[in-house]
Amino acid sequence: MLRRTVREFASRSVAPLARKIDTENWYPRELVREMGKMGILVPNVSEDMGGAGLDLLGVSVVLEEIARYSGSASLIPEVQGTLVSHVIAKYGSKRVVEEVIPKLASGDAIGAFALSEPCCGSDAANIETTIERQGGEWVVKGTKMWTTQGLYADYFLLFGRIGERSERHRNIAAIPLRRGSYIKTNPIEVMGFRGTGTAEVILDSCRAGDEDLIAPPSTGFKAAMDALNVGRVAISALGIGLAEAAFEEAYSFLTQRTAFGRPVIEFQGIQFSLIGSIYINRTWKIHGLQGCRIIY
Repeated sequence: MLRRTVREFASRSVAPLARKIDTENWYPRELVREMGKMGILVPNVSEDMGGAGLDLLGVSVVLEEIARYSGSASLIPEVQGTLVSHVIAKYGSKRVVEEVIPKLASGDAIGAFALSEPCCGSDAANIETTIERQGGEWVVKGTKMWTTQGLYADYFLLFGRIGERSERHRNIAAIPLRRGSYIKTNPIEVMGFRGTGTAEVILDSCRAGDEDLIAPPSTGFKAAMDALNVGRVAISALGIGLAEAAFEEAYSFLTQRTAFGRPVIEFQGIQFSLIGSIYINRTWKIHGLQGCRIIY
């Protein structure tokens, strides 16, 4: 039922916007709110907070079905839900959770996961952004890179270090920051997943209170890895949806295109290419190859 419901939604609401999102690098703000009304913008968050209360399998189904029509549209709940909301809901104080999560779930606010930096995209333990104590507040300085939704985000889930860089993962903390004049963003042109607001984020002495520090140095790096572990499964589901749609479109074209008096799907070389693209355990009927079960 979940798969059918999301597929109907994506066919109705996502498919008509997919080309515009990609060609114009357009962020579908109203579509985000529509996902929020359905409870699938942060599908892993409990229903009382505005989510769908799904487990990881359910989240994967949601992302897979949306990605059949637009990878970019699917990336929005992947970031909003499995990265940003997941960490805030799990590690945040009651005040922070109640203030931020319902806004992210409804689509009234956009969230960004600010971890990667120009110095160290995949070496998260080596980040340079600092979180320092000044005058009873936490002051954040640094630059984040390749931040999905960063261009439009209202909240940035920010990871920085309290102390020396030599401590690596041991002194990394997490803090959600509300957008303000102290945060500047610059768009980054990307080859794929256009329309998702990928940006450079410059943090110029951002200030936050003690309660905003949702994951102190003892748990900050763990929180980041927790989000990425869930997010990697989620992004894989998104990739499956894209690949399924590509396979089905290729299959449809090859059964209609004729050459030498017959559909080109009947040529063995074409079948080799098509069968090689089947990536999950599923049965397909391909002109004489009925019942082939292939795991790629």
